Amino acid sequence: DQYIPEQRSWVRLWTVNLDNIFYYIKYHYGTGSVNCNGDFLKTISGFSKEGPQTIFLIGTHEACIQTVTNGVNKYGCVHTLKVNGEIVPE
Repeated sequence: DQYIPEQRSWVRLWTVNLDNIFYYIKYHYGTGSVNCNGDFLKTISGFSKEGPQTIFLIGTHEACIQTVTNGVNKYGCVHTLKVNGEIVPE
């Protein structure tokens, strides 16, 4: 695959260490799909008081990506990954 610079702006990446295993999570903005170590995951779309969320499993760990907007189009949406209820830093 050839790297296209614009692609980076359409995905969000996180690295998570769970049970001494590293997982590389990639969230595709346009499609809402989630990739873990190169494999697409089954997801469930939901809605919470914080906004839309995408729910999935990383191994046996529950994870979700929450999408929050600050109402200012200039900054767009903020995507946050939570695993077992804890925010994963970027």
